[in-house]
Amino acid sequence: MTYEQFVKNQQHALMREFIDDPGQSWIAVPSLEAFRKRHHGAGSWQGLPGVPTADAVIYRGPMGLELWVRPVDKTAQGDSGYRGHWAKFVAVSGGGEVESRVNGRAMVIDHLHSETAATRHGFGKGYVRMMAVEARGNATVGSTVEKRLASREIPSKSYLSDWFTIAKVSGFRSSFKDGVPPKEVMSALLRHLRNLGYELPAGQAPDAPATMEAILKWSRGVPTNRGVPVEP
Repeated sequence: MTYEQFVKNQQHALMREFIDDPGQSWIAVPSLEAFRKRHHGAGSWQGLPGVPTADAVIYRGPMGLELWVRPVDKTAQGDSGYRGHWAKFVAVSGGGEVESRVNGRAMVIDHLHSETAATRHGFGKGYVRMMAVEARGNATVGSTVEKRLASREIPSKSYLSDWFTIAKVSGFRSSFKDGVPPKEVMSALLRHLRNLGYELPAGQAPDAPATMEAILKWSRGVPTNRGVPVEP
């Protein structure tokens, strides 16, 4: 398998899970014990060779293998060594050699939930999911959403993927800035996903614009009871 195919498989697994079974599309957990609840206990975890379990583990579920690492508050502790963990994960998964570009686009190894926010919100002994994503899409979400998350109080013990996660993983390049109307953001994102071959089920499609409006209001600091991460 080439690294490009490996990365595509990882991204496809998350996007497919988000669309087909969003309640199982996890990106953060407070402990290894939490994995027992995922997929009704059908999955399992194992250590990453040469890495303490406290620092990183591999989760094996219905959609394949996933890398999960211990988050750190980057403002206090700096780099946690996650790039090295990713390289080992790719190697043991038969994913080829790690490359800085995939299909001509610059890539970064990214935490799918802000590690600083996760640490500050009680996940310091838990794990967040890692993946290779397009650098530009990562910056689009990170510069407008993730910086705010670290300063928010989020009373949750596990986090699920949301539309921000899907935008990042799929390489969405349109803006999430405050002045862009939520319906415009969602329309652009759904067009982008359709171009990649992903279509929301008929039952989910009507609620998508309202969901985007709710989570954008939440991320932009407008109080709302909708779109808050749910504990599995």
